Amino acid sequence: MDDDVLTLIKVLIPMAILLSFFYYFKVIQKKRIDADKRITFCRIEGKRFDSFKTDISSPNFKIYTIIFSDNFGNELEISTNDKKIFNSLKPGQTGKLTHGLGHLVDFEPDSQ
Repeated sequence: MDDDVLTLIKVLIPMAILLSFFYYFKVIQKKRIDADKRITFCRIEGKRFDSFKTDISSPNFKIYTIIFSDNFGNELEISTNDKKIFNSLKPGQTGKLTHGLGHLVDFEPDSQ
């Protein structure tokens, strides 16, 4: 019985450390995005889908990039991992873009 408990402790402690590290990283990243959050009125110029692997046995990482242009002619490349949002946005749409650190937070299309 003691060996089972010791084995369980050896497994659970590293898992708890890893989970707390990933949670901490997620909270810090969210705070950084919220601190840098910007709202811009712009138009969707295009979309791009990128997929890459870091290793032969690793899964494909998918990054959906949407290209916006604001009223001043500046181009913004904003990334998202959400396929539903990427597919719902169409080139030519105008609206209010909320983004932070190059990541899409929200896009509210103008009602036409």
